[in-house]
Amino acid sequence: LYEIDDKDLKRLDEREGFRAKREREKNPRYRETVRVVTSDERTVSAEVYIATPTENPGLPSPHYIGYLVASAAECGLPKSH
Repeated sequence: LYEIDDKDLKRLDEREGFRAKREREKNPRYRETVRVVTSDERTVSAEVYIATPTENPGLPSPHYIGYLVASAAECGLPKSH
C-alpha cells in the first residue's frame, strides 16, 4: 500500500487508461475502492485497478511480468508464488 495525493492518483489513472467520466466497460481498467486489513491489523481504504473483461485479453507484457516478479521478491514472497 502507498499513500499518494490526488495529483499522483490522477497520474495512475492516466497510466491505467482509466477515465472516471467514461462508461465503466469502455475503460481498459476501472478503479474501485476496497477495504484492506494491514499487517498491523488496521483497516484502511485503498484504490485498486481492475481489468475490464474482454473476449481476447492477451498475455501480460514481459515488462509487467518482470515488475511483478521483482515486487514479489522485494516483499519476500517465496519463488513458488
